[in-house]
Amino acid sequence: MSFLASARLPTHVAVTIVAGRKLTPKKPGACNPFVIVSLGKSEFHTRVAGNDPNPLWNESFQLPITDWSSELTISVYHNVGGLRKDSLIGQVRLDPNRLSQDPPQTKFYRLGPRAGKTERPGRDPRGEISAMINLFTEGVSSPSPAATRARLGESASAGAGVGA
Repeated sequence: MSFLASARLPTHVAVTIVAGRKLTPKKPGACNPFVIVSLGKSEFHTRVAGNDPNPLWNESFQLPITDWSSELTISVYHNVGGLRKDSLIGQVRLDPNRLSQDPPQTKFYRLGPRAGKTERPGRDPRGEISAMINLFTEGVSSPSPAATRARLGESASAGAGVGA
């Protein structure tokens, strides 16, 4: 059921960044990926997965929906280290109006270029990010990070994501 069919407009998006698959930085070498999830002015970061192109995060975040015209953006970066700027591997942009309040499903999303850019011909695949995304109304059906991790088969004592 989409949120348009529900009685109350959702107030939040619950996002669990589950894993990455075949993450490919622009320059060959080690892949030290991390994810930034943003919606409007809210932004959360996963931990850096050191030297792993297929990381497992299982980190959950809840972002308030303050503007329905804002995109939910999941950006995967390569942590370059030192004083150099982190390198974007790719991103996924989702319209909150097209998300669902149905029970969340884990799905792989193909990473694309930065907003406003087009894929360069011959560019190797950037990889994929696995995420569970769900709309909810605070106080009605708020999925806790512990419940989400339990659904994924992880113990509730494992660490959740850190807000930025």
